[in-house]
Amino acid sequence: MSGLSLASCAAWPDRLSRFGVLQGRVVDLQGQPLPGVELTVGHRTTRSGPDGGFRLLVPRQPTWLSARGPGLLPTLRAVLPGHGTLVRLSRDDARTLVIRAGGDVMAGRRFYTPEPGSRQRPLLKLGDQVEDHRRLLEPIAPLLAQAHLSLLNLESPLLADPVAERNGLRSQRFHPSKDFVFASGPGLAAALRQAGVDVLGLANNHVYDALEPGLRSTLSVLEDAGYAAGVGYFGAGETPQLAWRPALQRVRGEWISSLGCTTIHGAQHPWSYVASLDHGKGGAALCEPVRLAEAIRVARRRGPVIVMVHGGNEYQAAPTPPVSELVQVALRSGATLILNHHPHVTGGLRWDGRSLVADSLGNLLFDQTIWPTFPSLLLEVQLHQGRIRRVSGYPLLLHGYRPHVAVGALADWILAGVASLQPGPWLLESGVLEADLGGEAVHQRRWIELAQREPPSGLWQLAPGERVCGTRRFARVELGRDLIGVGRFEDELLGAAPAAGALWLLGHQDLRVDPAAAHQGRYGVRLERRALNRQPLLLRPLHRLPVRPGQRLSLLAWIRGSAAITPLVQISWYGSRRGPSQARLVQPVRLRQSLRWQAVRVDAVVPLHTVAAGVAIALEPPQLGRVHLDVDDLALVHWQDPVAGQHQGTGWLRAQGAGSMCLSSAVMPGASHSGATTALKAWP
Repeated sequence: MSGLSLASCAAWPDRLSRFGVLQGRVVDLQGQPLPGVELTVGHRTTRSGPDGGFRLLVPRQPTWLSARGPGLLPTLRAVLPGHGTLVRLSRDDARTLVIRAGGDVMAGRRFYTPEPGSRQRPLLKLGDQVEDHRRLLEPIAPLLAQAHLSLLNLESPLLADPVAERNGLRSQRFHPSKDFVFASGPGLAAALRQAGVDVLGLANNHVYDALEPGLRSTLSVLEDAGYAAGVGYFGAGETPQLAWRPALQRVRGEWISSLGCTTIHGAQHPWSYVASLDHGKGGAALCEPVRLAEAIRVARRRGPVIVMVHGGNEYQAAPTPPVSELVQVALRSGATLILNHHPHVTGGLRWDGRSLVADSLGNLLFDQTIWPTFPSLLLEVQLHQGRIRRVSGYPLLLHGYRPHVAVGALADWILAGVASLQPGPWLLESGVLEADLGGEAVHQRRWIELAQREPPSGLWQLAPGERVCGTRRFARVELGRDLIGVGRFEDELLGAAPAAGALWLLGHQDLRVDPAAAHQGRYGVRLERRALNRQPLLLRPLHRLPVRPGQRLSLLAWIRGSAAITPLVQISWYGSRRGPSQARLVQPVRLRQSLRWQAVRVDAVVPLHTVAAGVAIALEPPQLGRVHLDVDDLALVHWQDPVAGQHQGTGWLRAQGAGSMCLSSAVMPGASHSGATTALKAWP
């Protein structure tokens, strides 16, 4: 005990509670262990052992793990202590390129003037320059900077005064007849550059929001920030020829061309969004199949080609027929990587053995308030001598309009959603989406028996990456996916404040994320009311959840509370994205025992003329004294009948009657099989 005071010894339990053990293994692409790899978290460093294993004592919060070793491509992983971590490293022969691509970027509108009632503080003020914009990208900047080539879609003009509307009146500097216009401050360009973004796509329907002067301002600001014409940006210009000019980068001895166009032309307005010789105006490059094919063929003479196609329907993950046609043109013309934008939600990935298509990468930095626009994907593609050797995906969530890398169950929820959208070799591996390009994954399949009414609810949870591959004898089977994703209230966003309660309307002492309210994990939400309070307290998400009439939903939660309280579970139905509800389903919950956890379930069918749902749990003020209610593990599950090839990524199962069920999963070489296919987790 020499040198240690009693006070310091007494403080050990508290300090240790703030730390956790991060352990895992390091392997190569073939699953072989990699000994001697240097692994670093903050100021703590260790090396992998002979079997690739490692252990580190680190703060109990999401953090960056850096892995590097001789002859290996270094990587960063977002990790969480207490969760086993598999780090898969690629061999580096100095001819492999790491490309990382993200979704749509803007920093205007609500970044300056958040919506009333959102409790979102302004992230920018007029006059803010590089440092203020740099902080917006800080949570993911290490991932962008580490790649040999990073590229994004800049969906905004850059103006000294980016505020398009004041007091409900649109500035004359902006497009007069377009429904939605916005701009970002000039500091965004240099901030993107400092964050490690090498190439920006401008072929979109917002680059011309501030008309010709706005386009000139954007190109000038980009040049000043180091994005040279023909090198650092593509997709827009003062003439169609300049708009179609690719951005050409020489990376590790390989020439990479990036080019793009938009199908959203705006020809219905007096001023379209695209460059035109006939009208003597600049703008974005207009997608035309013949011109796209020729541009790719010319660029292919130098090396691999990346194509951005901006089009489709907003908030629709699947590509529209015109976008699908352009994708096929790009594939036939030899494009290596095709990145689609405009839907603002994540789409699926498609692999044909040579080229990769991302139907949509969602938003990377944006101020939208539609729930499916919050999950996103940062795509990594490794090229070796011009051919795709590896495909990975990092899960992102926009919290406070800023991108954060997700870990834990939240990462699995985001990645499972992406993997379920298109058939392909997509696997979940330790918080990252991996593609089994070589067909080397180990597949497991097993039939299990489920007894009738066991559990009584008929509900089961599937393990991450698990899928249903067949059923026998059940009266009915439905598969479900949680629409909320953040109902566990855990710290699962790297760079977010502790106990942030991402995407929930919290923010005062009587409604808070609290360790004392946890059902599972470290956190739950505690609601408190006193007799002096006049209004009920509502736990609810920040924004409404898009739904469609006829959808079958189940609101699931765990609650506990003081004696003699009757919480109210509510589902509100909305006929529009704004305005009051048109109907409400309210179910009182009688607590069977004071301060004992119990499961809550409310089943509903979305009524006609409904486009969005709101969920809430309410606590009324007591007649005397003070009461509290704890809520955790909340989900809104959307049920669907099984469809062949669309079972992965659901996460939930509802079965009527008894029968047998086929469950399957797959792991890449070097990863241990969890054995999850032998059992399901009953709810409750």
